[in-house]
Amino acid sequence: MKKKWMTTMFACLCALTMLSGCSWMNKEKDNAEDAAKDVAKNTEKAGEKTKNGLDDVMKYLKGEGVETTDVQNLDNMDFAAHEGRSFMYNGANAYMYNINAEDEQMKALLKDAKEKKTVKVKQNGEEKEYSAMVNGNYLLVYDKDADMGNMLKVFPNYKLSK
Repeated sequence: MKKKWMTTMFACLCALTMLSGCSWMNKEKDNAEDAAKDVAKNTEKAGEKTKNGLDDVMKYLKGEGVETTDVQNLDNMDFAAHEGRSFMYNGANAYMYNINAEDEQMKALLKDAKEKKTVKVKQNGEEKEYSAMVNGNYLLVYDKDADMGNMLKVFPNYKLSK
């Protein structure tokens, strides 16, 4: 009788172990599916952030008759910006940034640029002051003596689409 009881208990123990193993495997599968959903959501949110990126701003400017040349992506920025472009306009260098406005330093920079119409930039260990214009999270930076003509009339009118 004792042997039969022990055999039955051993069989139950084995069954429980197998069931818990299956449960663990399903939990891992669920965790993997949840992680994949999170990645998809984050990718979608990142897409929303860049929905109105600098490409859209540059297309808008061109559509309004503002012709830029030598447009280049700025990949190595030393501050919190989602993206940046350098370009030539009326023979002058200009830079446009899609600033990360959630960053406290960038909030201050945008506020300062909006109020003073200038920004100070450190280049090659030397601080230089540039003229600046802000439109939402976009920052346009250019040489103080540059002729930005129509750019300064059109850029403030760009609106983010919803």
